[in-house]
Amino acid sequence: MVTGTSPQAGDISLALGAADSTIGEEGYLLTLADHITISAQADAGVFYGTRSVLQMLKQGLTIQAGTARDWPDFSERALMLSMETYYSLPFLERHIKDLAYLKLTTCIFIFPTTRSFGWKAAAIPKSSRRSFTAKPK
Repeated sequence: MVTGTSPQAGDISLALGAADSTIGEEGYLLTLADHITISAQADAGVFYGTRSVLQMLKQGLTIQAGTARDWPDFSERALMLSMETYYSLPFLERHIKDLAYLKLTTCIFIFPTTRSFGWKAAAIPKSSRRSFTAKPK
């Protein structure tokens, strides 16, 4: 990582303080030329911009020049998993990484109501209730 210099050909430049305030906290402006610039109002926007670049690079190592202005239509974008099925820890870890790659913000675990799990996370006191939502701090 290099800070404080002008981007060179082939560089990816990340910047906060985008001039376009209509993109919100999770939106970003993407400029593709001899270098790539991702600018946003907040860290989340820059992060989601990097996900778009990764998605484009997955399609091929050449990205067409242009500009994009992107923002989410919904504040919560989720994956829902029914916990009636056993999921291994590597499976869950992979899917949490996939959440970020797909720009999803929430993972919802549905526990069956027909069984008693006796499960309670010590760090989340309300987790044993029938309905519970945890948000990151």
